[in-house]
Amino acid sequence: MLLLSKKKSPILFIMKNSITVRSLNKKFQKGRKAHYALKDVTFSVQKGEIFGIMGQSGAGKSTLLRCLSTLETPSEGSIIVENSDICCLSGADLRMFR
Repeated sequence: MLLLSKKKSPILFIMKNSITVRSLNKKFQKGRKAHYALKDVTFSVQKGEIFGIMGQSGAGKSTLLRCLSTLETPSEGSIIVENSDICCLSGADLRMFR
């Protein structure tokens, strides 16, 4: 379970594959200012496990899910699904993964 904050109810998902997230960062740049939506996120979810994502508004929940579903590209780090880093996918491989 990934716990981002204790203030909100969890959103639950059932994963079909093993996933390992290592040192995931997502930085948004606006002019000279940079904002990290995700900073050094690391966790592992095994096949069949149930996990929850909790947090306040702006904590990075949606950004994390967008990275996991390959709709958003992380600035740094890796997302390993069954021994493949999905952050490196592009084109046809990315469409096949989705």
